Amino acid sequence: MREMLIVETIRKIRLALANGDSQRVVASKYRMSRNTIRKIATSGETEFKYAKREVSYPVLGPHIEQLKKILEEEAKLPPHKRQTGKKIYGVLQNEGYEGGYDAIRRYIKSWKVEHGTGLKNAYVPQQFGKGEAFQFD
Repeated sequence: MREMLIVETIRKIRLALANGDSQRVVASKYRMSRNTIRKIATSGETEFKYAKREVSYPVLGPHIEQLKKILEEEAKLPPHKRQTGKKIYGVLQNEGYEGGYDAIRRYIKSWKVEHGTGLKNAYVPQQFGKGEAFQFD
């Protein structure tokens, strides 16, 4: 099973390297790349975070304004009347979009998060009539 890169794992790796094990042996033991083992050995860090890079849309670029208009119109509609991402993809393909569906899906997801039009948490109170539900301790 693969161990997470946590402080304890980093300590074990540094200890194994200090005991004379090679980076190749340590890498195979912990199922990590030698580049990762080298980074742990040379840096004094105890936590490694991977920064997400900004997503670019090179093929979608010319169609983003049209996609924004579609999403703004869709946001005004009730949820059951909105188009799915695949239908929006079909509309954009008819307008000349030659890219893949995944770029549109990612853009729609980020747009919904930014504009708060995604699903909301709902509270449904549980009320039961007499004799409909029982609880036993």
